[in-house]
Amino acid sequence: MKILFIETDPQYLLGLPPGFQRQGCQVTVLNDIVEEELDRVLRKNRPDLVVTAGWTKIHTKRKLKILGQLIKKHRVKHAYWATEDPRWTDEWSLPYIEATHPNFIFTIDRESIPFYRELGYAAHYLPWACNPEFHRPAMPKEEYKCDIALVATAGITWSSYRRDSAQILLKPLVENGYDVVIWGGRWDTLDPDIVGFDVDAYHLRGKLPYLKTNHVYSSAKIVLGFQNVTNELTSRTYEILGAGGFF
Repeated sequence: MKILFIETDPQYLLGLPPGFQRQGCQVTVLNDIVEEELDRVLRKNRPDLVVTAGWTKIHTKRKLKILGQLIKKHRVKHAYWATEDPRWTDEWSLPYIEATHPNFIFTIDRESIPFYRELGYAAHYLPWACNPEFHRPAMPKEEYKCDIALVATAGITWSSYRRDSAQILLKPLVENGYDVVIWGGRWDTLDPDIVGFDVDAYHLRGKLPYLKTNHVYSSAKIVLGFQNVTNELTSRTYEILGAGGFF
């Protein structure tokens, strides 16, 4: 089976494409949605399936329109993996499918399946786990050693169970002076009135490239993991456990 996978983010590139290849599929990867290039690849490679995922920086309105038009032009099947459900279904997943009209929708949220099926789409459950060839036990690195680590982006509205996770796991640790190192964006603009507590700057290490996440998971004594909902596990859960981290 010939698959065209369109994405630029390492967390996606290290996931489905290697998995498809291990199953004997021929995988071509495009890192952007550029009309001339996509048209050429679809015409030359004639893939059996186009696979897209997420909502990432390449998914502008203009590019999604191009994607939908070219997939229709070349009459190729399209599978979309909605990895931001259920928190961002209305803001991200729905505009995505309205622009591209995929043949299949895979979602990380079981409860979103009826929603997509009511819209007329073939929808299925596909949880986001990890690639064991990347997230695996490794020797600790000195620069990532600490008692407790958290790799997570701070919320904006904190309107989901993610806030509860932060209050349960992180709040008592930072308020009682534990050695907690936090990797991720937006923590420097955390609003304590929304999340319910504050985090001192000395805990913060800034954004962490995805390709270095395994170093943290393999080096920290304990790794915290936020959950977004109560009935599903985030991909980071599997990544930490795959690396042999104490979670």
